[in-house]
Amino acid sequence: MNKSDAVNHDNCIAIVGMAGEFPGADSIEQLWLNLVSGTCSIISLAPEELENHPLKKIDPKAANFVPVSASLKGAGEFDADFFDFSAREAEITDPQHRKFLTCAWRALEDAAIDSERFDGVIGVAAGGTMSSYLMNCLSHKEIIDTIGLETTGIGNNLDFLATLLSYKLNLQGPSYAIQTSCSTSLVAVHSACQMLLNHEADLALAGAVSISVPQNSGYMYQEGGILSPDGICRTFDEEANGTVFGNGVGVIVLQRLEDAIVQNSRIHAVIRGSAINNDGRQKIGFTAPSVDGQSQVIVESMAVSGVEPDSISLVEAHGTGTRMGDPVEVAALTNAFRRHTTEKQFCALSSVKPNIGHLDAAAGMAGLIKTVMSLKHQMLPPSINVTNVNHDLDIENTPFYINRQLTPWKSENSPRRAGVSSMGIGGTNAHVILEEWNDSRQPPPKDWQEQHVILPLSAKNEQALATLRRELADYLTRNPDVYAADVAYTIAVGRRCFACRQIMVLPAGLSGAALAERILGNHDVDHIDDITGELWIQGNSIDWLAYYQELDCQRISLPGYPLANDRYWLDYQSPVQMPVQDVETTIIKQADPTQWFWQHSWRRQLLAEYQTSFADNVTPWLIFVRKGEPSEQIAYELEQNGQALIRVYPGEQFSQQSERCYSINPESAKSYRQLIHHLSETEKISHILHGWTVSKEMRPEEIMTHGFYSGLYLLKALAAETEGQLHVWLLTHTAFQVCGDETPSPYHVLINGLNRVVTQESGRFLCRLLDLSIGEDVSASTLAQPIIAEVTQQTDETVIALRHGLRWVFTAEPLPLHAKIHAEILGNSKEEGVYIITGGLGQFGLAAARYFIARHPQSTLILTSHTDITCYTGQRAPDNNIERIRLEVLETLRQQGQVDVIQADASDARQFYELLDRIITQYGKVTGIIHAAGLIGEQTHLSFIESDRQHCEHMFSVKVKGTQAIIDTAFGKDIDFVMFVSSLSPLLGGLGLTAYAAANSFMDSCATKLNRLSPTHWISVNWEGWVRQGGTTAHYDELGKEFQTLSLSDEEIGWCFERILANRGLSNVIISTGSLTQRMQRWSTHSGIAEITGTRNSVFQTEQTEDKEAIILEMARQLLGTQLLEVDDDLFVCGADSLTAIQLIARIRDVFKVDLPMQTLFDKPTVASLASSISPSDENGALLSLVEELESMDEEEADKLSQQIDKGKTRWTEI
Repeated sequence: MNKSDAVNHDNCIAIVGMAGEFPGADSIEQLWLNLVSGTCSIISLAPEELENHPLKKIDPKAANFVPVSASLKGAGEFDADFFDFSAREAEITDPQHRKFLTCAWRALEDAAIDSERFDGVIGVAAGGTMSSYLMNCLSHKEIIDTIGLETTGIGNNLDFLATLLSYKLNLQGPSYAIQTSCSTSLVAVHSACQMLLNHEADLALAGAVSISVPQNSGYMYQEGGILSPDGICRTFDEEANGTVFGNGVGVIVLQRLEDAIVQNSRIHAVIRGSAINNDGRQKIGFTAPSVDGQSQVIVESMAVSGVEPDSISLVEAHGTGTRMGDPVEVAALTNAFRRHTTEKQFCALSSVKPNIGHLDAAAGMAGLIKTVMSLKHQMLPPSINVTNVNHDLDIENTPFYINRQLTPWKSENSPRRAGVSSMGIGGTNAHVILEEWNDSRQPPPKDWQEQHVILPLSAKNEQALATLRRELADYLTRNPDVYAADVAYTIAVGRRCFACRQIMVLPAGLSGAALAERILGNHDVDHIDDITGELWIQGNSIDWLAYYQELDCQRISLPGYPLANDRYWLDYQSPVQMPVQDVETTIIKQADPTQWFWQHSWRRQLLAEYQTSFADNVTPWLIFVRKGEPSEQIAYELEQNGQALIRVYPGEQFSQQSERCYSINPESAKSYRQLIHHLSETEKISHILHGWTVSKEMRPEEIMTHGFYSGLYLLKALAAETEGQLHVWLLTHTAFQVCGDETPSPYHVLINGLNRVVTQESGRFLCRLLDLSIGEDVSASTLAQPIIAEVTQQTDETVIALRHGLRWVFTAEPLPLHAKIHAEILGNSKEEGVYIITGGLGQFGLAAARYFIARHPQSTLILTSHTDITCYTGQRAPDNNIERIRLEVLETLRQQGQVDVIQADASDARQFYELLDRIITQYGKVTGIIHAAGLIGEQTHLSFIESDRQHCEHMFSVKVKGTQAIIDTAFGKDIDFVMFVSSLSPLLGGLGLTAYAAANSFMDSCATKLNRLSPTHWISVNWEGWVRQGGTTAHYDELGKEFQTLSLSDEEIGWCFERILANRGLSNVIISTGSLTQRMQRWSTHSGIAEITGTRNSVFQTEQTEDKEAIILEMARQLLGTQLLEVDDDLFVCGADSLTAIQLIARIRDVFKVDLPMQTLFDKPTVASLASSISPSDENGALLSLVEELESMDEEEADKLSQQIDKGKTRWTEI
């Protein structure tokens, strides 16, 4: 249909706007991409991902339990401020309300209709699924007591779905809820059409939402029920035996066709007609389907539409995939079509449910949006999960066929038409006839090149306005056929006006990159013939329709308002907490390797609220500041807010400058110890802010000294000289790229190693890293209030950033990488490439070499090692088993391709430069570099209490100095890619891995920074541990069975390599074979760590600790759940893992008041050895402190101390 024949169809309804979110798709565009690629967004759940709930009683161990989910990402996210909700209101409102409200706003934006300025009445018809979130709210008695049950009930009652939308957007047409079970959304479409045809409204929104919580619960299969026994929906297949429910939301905007044409609306498709009915009692039971009822509603809809069945070439069926439902529906469709045609198999039959599940109330909307997209793109997506068509359908003798491949939707002499069906339990059926719309828009007039238009942009604040401009420019760059006149017209007449405003004057015919550049550039007014723009800037209303009436402009699809994605959620609180030992804590390896890939992510949140009562606390904060730097301004603002402070400045030595003001030598561990010892005698220290590196002008050496090493010395001093819990905030400056517009500083992020590990090793410390970004538009004073708010909260997160007036929390999210990669699309590995692998003789390096040789036998591999390589070059025989294994691998590789071994120290910039120059001279190029060199094993593990600068510098030699050497040498050269082999420690920490986690954090940050600055693809991969030669697991040798289970084999390393290198543009990729969400909750949040380390048994809280061996034995037996353990048994052999290691050490420290190093457990994994390691009065910890103290003294100080000890004036335990 087009404008020329629209006059013949007065009862047609135009779909002028659409929006939706579905499993695996945060937009209708992504849904379409998933459909045409045959993607199934129903995913399997690992045991640790399962969520239980009183409404969903599940038994994961039962044979009939099905662990699958078709969940909606970001179900709890919402922009409360934008829609005028308080934080508490948003929190107690069912996410179905919030998602529907957001989706309706997006649909109106897509239609380019501002409901405030629309000249007419707008109605709403909508429905949702019964609230399960209400149970979550009711479990929070303190909230119910505060706000009342009635308020909570309204926010969770889906009867108010339409009216709440009407209230929030001031829509004054008919507004009512629909509830017909699974057919709700298509009945809502029919009802909205009737509003328009009856002239009750001039515009109507129709939609539905279904979000059942918890999303990741799986379900219990019941024989004879409608749910699939294996979690796969096979609509129309011989093996079809049930459906899978999912969550989603969809809204469409409807307008009478003639009105849409007059108002230059963009028309997605046309509704020719619709019908609804009910089965009555023409079936065997209330929940059963009816052939007669379904057939009749299809016949009626075709009659209303005035179309013949042989002109319909697609039917989007309800298609639940049940044994009864599919045959009944096909029979009903056949009966309806057979009244007017005897043709066979001319109409495609499909269903969206195998792709995204059954969305309950929103199911029909998903099918309708899919069909509209098919009409627009003139393509038929494949029907998935159909191997053999169900013989009960007798499909060969029907008008239908099952389309199993992506197929062009051909049309001869008539427009493309489709039917959409939706059938609800209880018998309410709906059917809609859709027809394509052919836009007869001509190319833009030539005089557009001479005309100018005003583009009015607005938002609620400057940050949102900048984001809006950036996203608009990105869209225009990707869509070069979009012209300035249409952009300006769409935004002027169809988008809401806000207080923060900008205007641009643009040539009407400008498009593509040139238009994007103007929008990102100077937005000052170039010239205006009249005062229109200035009046609008000042807040006046402008009749933009009149302004643009001389131009042939059209409403088009453009990026919407940058709504915040803050999370508002109340988890269900069980009245009875299960004992820790009864909770399944094992993290298992995911069977599907495509679920191993994750990416770094930041979750946006509202800033925390300032707790004013905290300022009344007389306990001062210990804050490390530098003169003339932002940290000093932050300190000043904190004091202005009533907070007492103890300032510490960098200086030559420990000295008191004035009351509560000190200086220390940043490079002297002794200086920190003196400071904390002095303060502990007069002050109660519980809150510490370390801000020495909050500065834009610092050299790398300064950042390391005033940042990582300063933090290390401070935490060690606090551990030795204080008691009680300590809240430590490590402040950094642009350590991370959060919003995409920052250039991260890799040396600042080193302190993340302390942040991740110290809390794990000592439950006394609650460490958090707070990353700031201070620039011309953000001053230190403006950050003081957010910092106060942050510090006064008992938040669970450990890495937080403040950007653009918002709080961002570091997290990780799944990264969908292709399961099948073909050689021809591998962008970063080439047939005859030359690849350097540092640490090439290590297990990972050899696994990488195997991958390249297997994939590209014509490539050349250069394996470097800093150790003696003479046995690999034929100069001597192997001396040990490791050398023999490596040599065998090398000989195998050399038989398949060119492999050279070169001795070179990756941490030496000069050596690496010479190596690179030599290789380029010899081979003419370097295609890729893989920096796999690193230190592993016992030398890696050292608790922060035992760590010193010498150990850290040793750990940094390869991963910090080596990385910097590669950057200095390779940056700017014609190299395809550089990969840094990082680990999971920057995300998960690890016992004794302070320096190791810091070094790997550095590599991650370097890749992020450089990928913005260079055509070379720089990428850092946080690899899962891998099985080393000899059978142990790299990075986590001593941490027990969990990491052994999760580790990667050589073949799996190669498999991951292939997917990573095929996805150019990624700066960071995480490989976690177990659920990373579960692992980060366990290891990277204070609550998770507390659950591991904080479990104490009162039986051990006794002064009678003389029998150390018996007490430790009972601790270990309780943790391992066995009474068979004896004092000389190896704990790891008996089942201990990383969890029990942390818990046991924490309990020993707590009961015996000792700082027992973590390495002790690795070195002596028996109860007897642990007991013998504990000395009275914590001699072990005191000796460590003494050694450190002596190392920091000069010769004169050491001699003086020795004389004092000899004379009995000083005891060594007092030093």
